[in-house]
Amino acid sequence: MGDVRALTLDHIYGNGKNHREKYGLKSGRETYQWIKNNHFPEGFQVLCRNCQQIKRIENNEWRKT
Repeated sequence: MGDVRALTLDHIYGNGKNHREKYGLKSGRETYQWIKNNHFPEGFQVLCRNCQQIKRIENNEWRKT
């Protein structure tokens, strides 16, 4: 079993920057709280940090975040 400390929340469509700007979110903690307060809406997934980095590279999401 993996280490849960390496898990991250990922914007499925690579639109994290737009999402944070739209809702005025300044940190990962604020983003996590927003997701919780909004009853875990669609558009997010849990990935390990390595998988999230691979996804960002393969989908050219570097410029979107």
